[in-house]
Amino acid sequence: GVVKACQEWDEGQYVLVFDDRIQGDVKEPPINRDKIGLYDETTETIEIIYQGENIWNSYDDQLLINGQKMIYNNGAEKFMMDKVGAGEKREVHMQACHQLQAVSSKMNYYVERDDEALTVVHDLTGETKAVLAQADMSTYMAWGADERLIAIVGDNNSSVSLWDLENNSSQKFRTGTELAAPEKWVEISDIQFVKGTDVVLINYLCERGNSITIWDTQNDRFYEGLAAEGEIMVLDASGEQILYTRDDADGDKRRSL
Repeated sequence: GVVKACQEWDEGQYVLVFDDRIQGDVKEPPINRDKIGLYDETTETIEIIYQGENIWNSYDDQLLINGQKMIYNNGAEKFMMDKVGAGEKREVHMQACHQLQAVSSKMNYYVERDDEALTVVHDLTGETKAVLAQADMSTYMAWGADERLIAIVGDNNSSVSLWDLENNSSQKFRTGTELAAPEKWVEISDIQFVKGTDVVLINYLCERGNSITIWDTQNDRFYEGLAAEGEIMVLDASGEQILYTRDDADGDKRRSL
C-alpha cells in the first residue's frame, strides 16, 4: 500500500496509514483494504494493528497523537487507539461520526458541519464554543496548535478563511487577490498547520503538479514553498522541517521551511 499519513507515536515508533487498493475481478472496481500500522525504527518492522475498507478517505484526513491517545479521522469515521504496556495487545476502536469535520490538535474540540454553519463543540461536555454561519461551501479544514485558529478552504477550493475562535471572527483570503496564485493553479487540494505554530501550508493542485505556499498568519507574510510536476503530499510538518512525498521521486523527502 501507499503511505498516506505518518506521525511519531513514541521514540523510534511511527503510526502509518496505508491506502491499499486490491484489484480482484477485472470487471469489478478495486477494493480498498486499508491498514493502520506501527513502524519500529530500531527493528525496521511494521506491525499491522487494524485493517478495513476505506480507512483513508482524502487528503483532508487527520492523524493526531496527543499523549497516550491516537485519533485518525477521515470525516465519516474516527479510529482511536491508546498506548499500552509491554506485552499488552494494541487495539483500534472505530466510531461513526458523519458530521465530524476536524478534531483540534489537543483533541478537546471538534467541528461539525451542516447545511448552514460550522459549529465547534467541546468533545467531553458537548457544549458549543463557536458558530460560523454561511460556511456550507467549506471543504478542507485545519486547526492551529493552541486551538484558537481554524483554517478553512472554501469557494470551490479557491479561498482560505481564518476563523479566530477567541472573538468568533473570520477573514477570507482569495487566491489571486489576498493569496498569490501559483502558475496554472487549478484548486487548493490540502491545508495544514505546522505543528506548534500559526504557520499554514496551502497545497495547490496545478495543471502540471503541485505547489505549496507557506503562510505565516501571525505576521501575515507569504513565502514560496515547494513546487513539482509530480504530486506532493505533506506527511508531517513540525519545527522548521516538512516531511513529504513526491510521485516523481523515490522515497520520502525533507525540506526546510
